[in-house]
Amino acid sequence: MRDRSQEILDGLNEIFRFLGVYGGIITIDEDWDFSLYVHDEGIWNELESGEYEIEMASSTGINGDHVVDPLFWIVVKFDEAHEKVVSAKATGYRSEWPGGWMEIDKDNNVYDDTGVEHMEGELEERLCSYLETITKFRPYLRNPVSVERFDQCS
Repeated sequence: MRDRSQEILDGLNEIFRFLGVYGGIITIDEDWDFSLYVHDEGIWNELESGEYEIEMASSTGINGDHVVDPLFWIVVKFDEAHEKVVSAKATGYRSEWPGGWMEIDKDNNVYDDTGVEHMEGELEERLCSYLETITKFRPYLRNPVSVERFDQCS
């Protein structure tokens, strides 16, 4: 069995090594934009001392609408130097597409227009898959068209 917690830390740290600890926006040829925002005040989560909330997403415009697929909310803690993520907990997921949507809460309850279903481990599994796509399969960290790095928390 894979250690999803370590996969999440490894993926986030690889992205932060590339973008910096405040996140940023990466564009690549013929694909959706990748964005990572770091908040020092929780927008969707109550934060404890030393915690930060991350919003990480792929987004594009479709027929004039801004669409995200996926969007994750993650609560993280950094090391003392604020250079490396030492803990991470996915707290939410949203996916949109023309004609539909899906959300997953921190308890792995999956919501869509047909109702709600509990799927144990779904949130972490989707986050691991997404991090692997960004860090290994797509050229966001290897061959970006443009990179905007943030210099402070948003």
